[in-house]
Amino acid sequence: MLAISPSFAQDAGDDFADYGVGLAISPFGPSLNLTYNVDAKNSISAGFGFSPEVDAPDALLPDWDTPGGFSATGTSSWMGIFWRHRPLENDNFGVNLGMAAGQIENTLTAGIPFHEGEDPHTYQVSYTENPVMYFGLSYGLRP
Repeated sequence: MLAISPSFAQDAGDDFADYGVGLAISPFGPSLNLTYNVDAKNSISAGFGFSPEVDAPDALLPDWDTPGGFSATGTSSWMGIFWRHRPLENDNFGVNLGMAAGQIENTLTAGIPFHEGEDPHTYQVSYTENPVMYFGLSYGLRP
C-alpha cells in the first residue's frame, strides 16, 4: 500500500516534537492522524479516515461477460490506534502495530435489467468484521 503523508509538529526549539498532526492519502481514502511521541523510539497515533463514494475504475473490475456490463461503487470509514517503534539507530525506520475498526461498503449494479420491465438489479456488500489488526513497516517521519 502506498500512502502520502505530509505532517506538522510543534516547534519546541529542539529536534524532538512531543505531538504531531498528519494528513495521509492512501487507497482507502484520506485520513487525519494525531500523534504523541512517547520518546525518541516510540509513538502512539490515533487515525481517522474515510473514502467518499467513488466509482471503481474499469481496470479493477473483473472481466465478466454480461449483457450491458455492470458498475461498482464503494465507500469506507475507519479509525484506529497505532504504535510505532523505531528499533534502529536510524530513527526514520519504524515498525508499526495497531488495531482498527471500520466498514467497507460496495455496490454492484447490473447495466441492464435481467427481465424486461424491471429496474437493473443492485447488490450491496458490507464488510463490518471488526476489529482488525495492522502490522507494517515505515520509513520517514522522525519524532
